[in-house]
Amino acid sequence: MGAACVTLWESAIEDAADAMVFCLALTLAVVFNVPAPFVVLAGGIFGAILHEDALDLGQVPYCLAGGEFVLAPEADN
Repeated sequence: MGAACVTLWESAIEDAADAMVFCLALTLAVVFNVPAPFVVLAGGIFGAILHEDALDLGQVPYCLAGGEFVLAPEADN
């Protein structure tokens, strides 16, 4: 499970919302031992809430493919 999570992190996480859903699902599955169907359901609901069509929370780029962090864009004055 741990190796799969590390592999998935680099290929699936594109923005902060994805990272939050990933961390929620990992915590539910590993720490609280919640069954997999409920983890998937909770991740789907949490991800839908954070999606750009709903509340649009956490839609900031998380990192580039090379592992470099993306800084927030500067506001043009």
